[in-house]
Amino acid sequence: MSDLQLLLVEDSPSDISTFESSLELFDDAHNIETDLKIADSFETALELIKENEFDGIIIDLSLNDDAEGGKEIIRTIIEEYKLIVPIIVYTGTPDDIAEYDYIETYQKGEREGLITEILTDFKKTKDFGLNDLFNAKGQIQDFLKDVFYKNIYHQKKQWIEYDDKKLVKNAILRHTLNHLTQHIDETDQKYFLEEMYIYPPISNTHKTGSIIKDNSDNKHHIILTPACDFAQSKARCILLAEIIAPFNFIQNNFPGNNASNNRKEKLEKFIRNGKQEYHYLPKLNDFNGGFIDFTSVKSYSVEELKNGFSEIKIQISPYFISDILGRFSSYYARQGQPDLHHKDSYITELLTQDTRQSS
Repeated sequence: MSDLQLLLVEDSPSDISTFESSLELFDDAHNIETDLKIADSFETALELIKENEFDGIIIDLSLNDDAEGGKEIIRTIIEEYKLIVPIIVYTGTPDDIAEYDYIETYQKGEREGLITEILTDFKKTKDFGLNDLFNAKGQIQDFLKDVFYKNIYHQKKQWIEYDDKKLVKNAILRHTLNHLTQHIDETDQKYFLEEMYIYPPISNTHKTGSIIKDNSDNKHHIILTPACDFAQSKARCILLAEIIAPFNFIQNNFPGNNASNNRKEKLEKFIRNGKQEYHYLPKLNDFNGGFIDFTSVKSYSVEELKNGFSEIKIQISPYFISDILGRFSSYYARQGQPDLHHKDSYITELLTQDTRQSS
């Protein structure tokens, strides 16, 4: 059995030959065997995809002078076949794939050794086991099958009695996600930075934990308005807290240009959320992270938000939102109002007023 199963969708004999030569050198260098299948047309590609389980697919967008051929293969894989497989576009026309901007795209001849980089990416992805988590026989599918037969299907008589099918289907999705979390070993409390964010954001609808940018000064802010207000369309005003960029935060709190133990200790205390008025957000991709400043909050109307701020840049994951909101509430509840002294007769005076409605 081959170590890697790849499909190259390419109609140029010279480009095919170049790819095969790079693959031969790659296999020798890593002491592996790759089974490379080649499709030079739309029809051949789809036939091979249906007949095989590939570890990766490399696609040229322009096939037989059809600029839409490669994109149509991608659309079929994702939207029609609903396959989960790593795809990399390797083409001479990279600007033609805007609607699939989440797929890695490289231009032919962009730099030396690019084919080797692509092959290394596929190998590392398979070795890590990412494909085995998501493919049709993967762990997630096993979890879903388990949840369906042992939980959802077991309760089907109750579910199918409800009239609003759309509402019930959404409820079943939520219910399924809740069951899936039970399959995770929650005794392991180590979380990775990537878990904190949903990136790119799935929706551009503003919600609790959305991070947006002020168009006037390019500062990031996080939405702290409760989720229930969004769900019930009661959010007339949206509460934002400023996110101070790491450079500005350090400059304001302990300026300098060295990594002394004293400065390290100070920064680590903030990163561990040791100060009530701030909450640390780590860097991920284009978002540089920063510190949510609970002392710098402001309310905006829905219209002001729409006109004055960018679309959602990144979204905090639900698990972490609850922690941020808890710390935000804790900060503002840290000191109650002092007891006020009233005359003994004050309460009596208030209650003895005739507040009954006249008939």
